[in-house]
Amino acid sequence: MKYSKIKTGSVNGFNVEETLVEIDINSRSTIQTFKIVGMPTTSILESEKRVISAIRNSGYNVPNGKIVSNLSPSNIRKEGTHFDLPIAVSLLEASSQIKKLDENFYLFGELGLNGEIRPVMGITLFLMSIKEKNKNAKFIIPRKNQEESSFIKNDVFTIDHLNDIERLYNSPETYIPKITKNSIKKHELDFSEIKGQMLVKRAAEIAASGFHNILMIGSPGSGKTMIARRIPSILPEMTKSEIIESTKIYSVSGYMNTVINNRPFRSPHHTASDVSIIGGGSNPKPGEISLSHNGVLFMDEFPEFKSNVIEGLRQPLEDGFVTITRSKGVAKYPAKFMLVAAQNPCPCGYYGDKEKECTCSMVQILNYNKKISGPILDRIDLKINVPRVKISELMSKSYSESSKKIKERVSRTSKIQINRQGKLNGKLSNSELKQFLNISEKAEDFLKNSALKLKLTARSVNRVLRVSRTVADSFESKTIEISHISEALNYRGNDIV
Repeated sequence: MKYSKIKTGSVNGFNVEETLVEIDINSRSTIQTFKIVGMPTTSILESEKRVISAIRNSGYNVPNGKIVSNLSPSNIRKEGTHFDLPIAVSLLEASSQIKKLDENFYLFGELGLNGEIRPVMGITLFLMSIKEKNKNAKFIIPRKNQEESSFIKNDVFTIDHLNDIERLYNSPETYIPKITKNSIKKHELDFSEIKGQMLVKRAAEIAASGFHNILMIGSPGSGKTMIARRIPSILPEMTKSEIIESTKIYSVSGYMNTVINNRPFRSPHHTASDVSIIGGGSNPKPGEISLSHNGVLFMDEFPEFKSNVIEGLRQPLEDGFVTITRSKGVAKYPAKFMLVAAQNPCPCGYYGDKEKECTCSMVQILNYNKKISGPILDRIDLKINVPRVKISELMSKSYSESSKKIKERVSRTSKIQINRQGKLNGKLSNSELKQFLNISEKAEDFLKNSALKLKLTARSVNRVLRVSRTVADSFESKTIEISHISEALNYRGNDIV
């Protein structure tokens, strides 16, 4: 009996379990059989044919006898083509055709029939999760996944072919990754391209500074989408931990060999399903809200999204993650994003427009806006009306502030919040808000009077306070003053929503 074992990993939602690939060859039998056990899915059962062909076409022999490959622990369902390489290498080790690897090596890679090593999903997640648990871990991965190994130095080797395993012993330096920093294209849109809309641009700056969710309401062509698409250009640079988090999500979602070092911007169509936006499926995968993690989720025509999609945002907006429960298990994905929503004020789009008459009845207008429930609105701190831009402003050659300048202010304001409370104002709970509020007596009296006159609800008052704290931070003021409350009251939107 011949035996060998190789380590790899198995994904369970957003968690990685160390998986041991064991090969047992019973050479007493002259009939060649190959069986994979340990709760494998179809993609792994198909590995048998790929592994046998790859071994033969790489100049090795597949030994006669009963070959059993056990993936342990056996109580966890295994999925993915990355098991091909560890199964093949453990078979070659068990049959003494190659030297045994160090026990701290973890292998990942799909095999082509000719022995080629193909890229696989989730490499960043595998590497980072395993390295956290085992500081001595070393990895052999496909060369086409090498960009995703940029967060780990010295312990990663990349190969193109099954034959490279043997060559790795003699010249390991040849297989060190060559990182070219392949990343998703940076945002090139700029706020300087937007004419007029000074109040809306200021609201966008405040929203970005505190990572507040924002809803823009205006008639078609008023510039809502134009402003929304430029918000990522003023958000602070991502930290290293944020880059790693986002790259993990994109890696497990199939965006291979890419490092996410720019704030994500996702803009799903309003006809998209709840699974594509929230995440899920029979084998749960991240949705748009997780792909927006550390960035912006832009939902244009907000009331047109399916009600279950809109209501599905409740938990992620509150907790910063989404939990997906299926018969095959529970998956928990990060979903800390800034919601930027845009909508028309009514079905025809022209309610309140000064130049075009609205054709909707009041019942239609109210029903249209009822599609967004109170609990969702409760999680949106800024609601701003976006008026139509005047032709004179549109044709003006006057200077408009660039994204670079706005970003400098946003970064400074965000840093103040992080230093004070460890998180941005938009993510403070009501109890945390009270703790870090620091409002002057005059400002507090002003807010009380305003709340009575404007008939503000308790949750509306909390929204005003949260935004006021960010406004005060933008002026580097430790105390919330009347002027800060006054500005925050401008971001309440209209009375319909």
